[in-house]
Amino acid sequence: MQAPFSFMRRILILNLWVLAVLPSFAAAANPPNVILITLDTVRADRMGFLGSKLGLTPQLDAFARQGVAFERAYSQAPITPVSHATILTGTFPQYHGIRNFGDRLPPSVPFLPDILHAQGYHTGAFVGSIILDPKNGFASGFERGFDVYNAGFHRQKTGERREASMQRRGDVTLGHVLEWLGQQQGTPFFLWFHLWDAHDPYNPPEPFRSRFPGAPYNGSIAYLDATVGKLLDY
Repeated sequence: MQAPFSFMRRILILNLWVLAVLPSFAAAANPPNVILITLDTVRADRMGFLGSKLGLTPQLDAFARQGVAFERAYSQAPITPVSHATILTGTFPQYHGIRNFGDRLPPSVPFLPDILHAQGYHTGAFVGSIILDPKNGFASGFERGFDVYNAGFHRQKTGERREASMQRRGDVTLGHVLEWLGQQQGTPFFLWFHLWDAHDPYNPPEPFRSRFPGAPYNGSIAYLDATVGKLLDY
């Protein structure tokens, strides 16, 4: 389910590249570390660097000032697996075959983690929702992440919290990220960090819930921004 009044969700992609040039990119004398951060159901009109005056995203705004912001970047579909399959393969849905929840990414499609891992990169995926379950083909090329990857995602049981079953708070996901990053030495790495906290049902933790009474989506965006800021500070 999307954010209010949103149909075409824009996923903020903090690194863009062309898959065709990655082999030479990774084989360079000093190949760079690559971090991909994807933020689920984040509306462009809540981003300060895209014109919002709500003051929800100081961390992302500061980061955007140091880089390039693509103001007309559109997702291929308003569905999380389809959008992420496009980002990680560099192909359209009619090619990679992901059109709905539960579709499986075929092994024949070029996949960024596979390409980088073959070039000597350490690869880690840390995702915040069962929607990107690695059992659907999203784990290929990753050495470390959730589920086979040890997130323990499972269908919500009666009386169980969503954060204990189908999704993870950003801080919990970030804890795994920082632990993994602390183990990386000498070898270049590719990190995928996905946050789900701005998704329905909007339930930001404190102090963001109290800071935005009556506007839980805004509180969720502010929490997400603070979580990304912790990674950038690290």
